Amino acid sequence: SYGFDIPSALISNVEPAPSVRDAINKIQMCRRMKAAAVDEAEAHKIRVVKAAEADAESKRLSGVGLAEQRKAIVAGLQESVEQFQQGIPGMSNDQIMSLLLLNQYFDTLKDVAQTSTSSTLFLSHAGGLDQVATQVTGGIIHSESHKSK
Repeated sequence: SYGFDIPSALISNVEPAPSVRDAINKIQMCRRMKAAAVDEAEAHKIRVVKAAEADAESKRLSGVGLAEQRKAIVAGLQESVEQFQQGIPGMSNDQIMSLLLLNQYFDTLKDVAQTSTSSTLFLSHAGGLDQVATQVTGGIIHSESHKSK
């Protein structure tokens, strides 16, 4: 046995062939692109989920606001009826409600006239307070019956 026995050697500067180096670089690039695509998809998912949560919360709060508004309307009507009964002892509940309904009807007409873009509003009513109140009530009932169908 002739020669030298070298148990280990330190290699400090390895230069692989250009094709091997390009292949390694391409593998690393693909791994990074894959990770970037996963991160981008996760970010999109989070945006969609957060937008849906915000929309649901907005609708919930809108419903709460509408419920509170209706409670306030009922409380206001109740207070108005009580004030009418104290101020005008001879009026019945039906007469008071007809008068309040007529008042709301005229407030609605005023609001439509002030905010509407049209210049003409056709209304069909004739007669006194009772007939107008009856027509308004009938219109509301008729409208509600068509909404439920």
